[in-house]
Amino acid sequence: MGRLRFGVIGAGGITHGHVHNLLASGEAEVVAVADPNPASVERFRQVTGIAPRVHDDHRAMLASGGLDCVLIASPHTMHYAQSRDCLEAGLHVLCEKPMVCSSADAKRLADDIRRCGKVFMISYQRHIDPRYLWMHNQLHSGELGRVTAITALSSQEWLSLAAGSWRQDPALSGGGQLYDTGSHFVDVLIWLGGPVEEVVAYQDFRSTPVDINSTISFRYQSGCLGSLTILGDTQTWWEDWTISAEGGTLLFRNGRLYKAVLGQGIHEVRPDSLPPTPASSIDHAFLDAVAGRAEPLVPATVGLGVIQLSEAASRSAASGGHPVRVADL
Repeated sequence: MGRLRFGVIGAGGITHGHVHNLLASGEAEVVAVADPNPASVERFRQVTGIAPRVHDDHRAMLASGGLDCVLIASPHTMHYAQSRDCLEAGLHVLCEKPMVCSSADAKRLADDIRRCGKVFMISYQRHIDPRYLWMHNQLHSGELGRVTAITALSSQEWLSLAAGSWRQDPALSGGGQLYDTGSHFVDVLIWLGGPVEEVVAYQDFRSTPVDINSTISFRYQSGCLGSLTILGDTQTWWEDWTISAEGGTLLFRNGRLYKAVLGQGIHEVRPDSLPPTPASSIDHAFLDAVAGRAEPLVPATVGLGVIQLSEAASRSAASGGHPVRVADL
């Protein structure tokens, strides 16, 4: 089989790393790009060193044919229609996060994927990060017993960094910091703890059209408690996780891992003890799935869970903090 022919929807900066990984694999080539912004396309050409055919609309790119796969890296609210169109054109799809911006669209997309029979995967790269894999394996091995609480904190200067961009335009972003960086955290919270039952949230828009700060409390279907704090108006990046189980506590402090067991103290987890990654990049994991070497690492079911929790949080915050059941979405 020859190299897979990729089309790219959205030529912004997020695509550059994806294209580098795809080309480095030796299994793919990028033959087309769709983006209405000539400056973004020119920057794409300069950074990647390739000159694919250019379209100002994804439908024109699909109509021109000659593709096997599509990378979608456009503004969030465009993901559903573009994913559907690509699947119906008989193409495999790697979609940037969030998969879609509503639970209804997530369910429709799941139907589209089943009907079209193509590989669909979401670009949540923490699924190949050994640190998150270690936490996932610790919890799912049963070694720590029942998990009782999972808390996460994201601190970022997102208010200033995204000012004036489409990310703070709800018509394009679907939401604010929660739907952007926060989407990665919601993904891991569900990956670690399972489906969510009920959500309560408060949000501060900080005089913008979108949420900047969010405090979210929720209950997993298992009975485990969860919380997520998204701070988008701080002065630095910080990521923090605390996972409490009956047999021990896992701590993630801005990239450094610790494990505490009653009577044994707290110990830092050595990098050489972390599990191997299933792929060198999320792009390579997608290529593995298309080639039939592995199942899709981050399928659409993950995207459904993420948007259900995120949408429930937004609805709860809009109602002044009333609980929202995920099953009602």
